[in-house]
Amino acid sequence: MLPESVNRIAGGYLDYVCLLLCLRTQVVELLANQRQSRREEWGKDAEDPEQAKLRAGLDSVIIREKPNVKWSDMAGLESAKQALQEAVILPVKFA
Repeated sequence: MLPESVNRIAGGYLDYVCLLLCLRTQVVELLANQRQSRREEWGKDAEDPEQAKLRAGLDSVIIREKPNVKWSDMAGLESAKQALQEAVILPVKFA
């Protein structure tokens, strides 16, 4: 027979494990609900004709190919180049 202190420790450990399993179950359910909500939101956006028109307009102005231009090829506008790098290039590069 095990001493009472060992039984208390084991019982506390089992309580802790049960609590973790319950929390894990709740987190999994919450994440599944969030994914479902996002899917529904995306479906609504796709059905909206104004959103589709806006998306088509944006697609026509987005450059998909990498241009053969270097930063050193552009004269002046140092503050504009710095702002562009900080706002667009660096977040994409290190995301």
